Amino acid sequence: MRNRNLFIGIISGIIANFLGFLLARRMLTGESSVINLTNVVNQLHDDGLLNKLISLGAFLNLLIFFFFIKTNNDTKAAGVLISTIMIALLTIYLNN
Repeated sequence: MRNRNLFIGIISGIIANFLGFLLARRMLTGESSVINLTNVVNQLHDDGLLNKLISLGAFLNLLIFFFFIKTNNDTKAAGVLISTIMIALLTIYLNN
């Protein structure tokens, strides 16, 4: 059961980061279409904004983390923390 809750936490952290990325992109560029997401990601990478948007997307992980802590789902909160660390490593990799 512990592994299942950890997996749920990791998946919810990744989904929250993706939704946060889409929200930050919407606020920055004004685009809401997901159809050309690959083209948009390539353009953001060329402009140097991709790392910033991914980092802003991780803000929703903070909200989910505290929700899991408040509801005594510590294993799910640990999964969100693992996904946040994975996202941080991704932004470090993309920065180089």
